[in-house]
Amino acid sequence: MAQAWSRDIMSAAFPENLANLHRGEEEIRAHSIAFLQPSEKLCAHLSMIHSAMDLIDYFCRQRRHEHDDQLTIQLLGIRLFNGAASVLKLCLSGYYQTAALQARDLLETAFLLNLLTADAALITVWRADSNDARCWPVRVRMTLDDRDGFKERKRGQAYKVLCELAGHPNEMGFRLLTGKAGGDAYGPFFTADCPHGRARKASRAGRWCLHKFL
Repeated sequence: MAQAWSRDIMSAAFPENLANLHRGEEEIRAHSIAFLQPSEKLCAHLSMIHSAMDLIDYFCRQRRHEHDDQLTIQLLGIRLFNGAASVLKLCLSGYYQTAALQARDLLETAFLLNLLTADAALITVWRADSNDARCWPVRVRMTLDDRDGFKERKRGQAYKVLCELAGHPNEMGFRLLTGKAGGDAYGPFFTADCPHGRARKASRAGRWCLHKFL
């Protein structure tokens, strides 16, 4: 019986509803791009993200590493590149909350890169044990804030915003699941307005993350 069930699964066609979902995502993507193109400001933001990703691609994929520490930084750069590409794809296709979740990973990775490139000795430490207390995300943020004299702990605030919007299920995160009319959106949807003011800050943080690698 189990073998028959397995054969049925293997021979089944790709579900039509999933194909319809993808078509809907592509329609929203086209709508999003059409909305962005007339805006000089938004196109400038996209151009900046593209240039940063292009440079990351050069340093991480086209330039051969000379030692393990450099390889570690390159791999973190690849994580940033993939994350940025994912955020763009999700945003253009109408998945705003999951885009914010990926933006949180961008932010955390960029903070770590900031620390490691400022103190090269920590690269070996982190590669050997990424759970070393000095490399805990909260410790990384506090170390950077102390170094830069940021008493307001704005790095932690930015990270908290993304946790509230997308990292953990809570009421605030529901605001990225609703369109302008305020109704629940099942699956992707398009909106010309940012669903939540804090998400705009998340977008700026994402751009900063890419440039921080450089």
